[in-house]
Amino acid sequence: MDPTDQRHCRRAAGHPRRLVRSMVVAVDNAVRTSSNELAVAIDEFAKSVPRRSPGRGQRQSGSGPGVQRGPTA
Repeated sequence: MDPTDQRHCRRAAGHPRRLVRSMVVAVDNAVRTSSNELAVAIDEFAKSVPRRSPGRGQRQSGSGPGVQRGPTA
C-alpha cells in the first residue's frame, strides 16, 4: 500500500488492523528478501575474492605491543 494514496487510505481507515498487518507483512517480506540477497552475494563474492595477507596498519599474530622480543644487537 502506498501511504500517499489518499483514496486507499480512506478506504482502509475502517480496517486499521488489516492495514497494519499488510504493512508489517510488506516490511517483513522486504527484510527477508534483502537478507536472502545479501547471503547470496556474500556466498558468491567470498568465492571470487582471493584471501590477502594483512596490509599496512593491520596486525599479524605475534607482532605489535605486548609481544616480547629478544634483545637487539
